[in-house]
Amino acid sequence: MRILLIDNYDSFTYNLVQLLKGLCTINDSLCIAKNDELTDKLADKADAVIVSPGPGLPEEAGGLMDFLRRHMHTKPILGICLGHQALALCCGAQLVNLPKVFHGVESTINIKEQSGLFSNLPAHIQVGRYHSWCVSRDAFPAELRITAEDNNGYIMAFSHRQYNVHGVQFHPESFLTPHGRHMVSNFLANQ
Repeated sequence: MRILLIDNYDSFTYNLVQLLKGLCTINDSLCIAKNDELTDKLADKADAVIVSPGPGLPEEAGGLMDFLRRHMHTKPILGICLGHQALALCCGAQLVNLPKVFHGVESTINIKEQSGLFSNLPAHIQVGRYHSWCVSRDAFPAELRITAEDNNGYIMAFSHRQYNVHGVQFHPESFLTPHGRHMVSNFLANQ
């Protein structure tokens, strides 16, 4: 499998690289590209795309939004934190600035659909959160379905109803997310 990891200039990308290297076999390859170096040629060579966390808002992330709009209907994509928000915006969602900043916070999330990313996981799991924005429930796009939320009802994960596109607001590569490796493995196994 050829995996394209989009680096949104975030230190967590290195943790994600280590997680992916631990899951890859000798026949797999991992290509890392910065969000301002994205080309259609990179997408053409990839079997799956993972969008890293990053600072700021998705619209500020180089060519990320344009790249996702062009390829989210043809490539399996997993968006993490900023990547999750970017995918949601591409589908017409809105973001909301949270009243509380979650930086290095461990939270319980409730799995609404124990399939896809959350296949063979408990209904309630601990995750590591590092964000101050989240996808709003207001005008949530019909083409997406919410697959996990926190105890306050904030959207923590979604999947596209038609395409192999998933987003998680939390960080699966964080030590605060004990089942994170399993989730990423589930994503890669479904390609």
